[in-house]
Amino acid sequence: MGDVGVERYRAGIAEQYLGRYGRYPLERLAVLDRDPVAIVAAYGGESMNARLAERIVEDLLEAGLDEEAREYA
Repeated sequence: MGDVGVERYRAGIAEQYLGRYGRYPLERLAVLDRDPVAIVAAYGGESMNARLAERIVEDLLEAGLDEEAREYA
């Protein structure tokens, strides 16, 4: 997709209401950016829900952020 395509995609997401699944593109972009703060934020912040916390750890690992994943877990 390239940098320009990713930025256009990001801008397009910001302009739309995507319903209850609207966070998914933000989650994927945060992993692509390898940004641990954005990954957690894409899920609505710190989670007490075990399944959401597991997904955050999985995304951190996917992004290559092993230390952050251990700390979050």
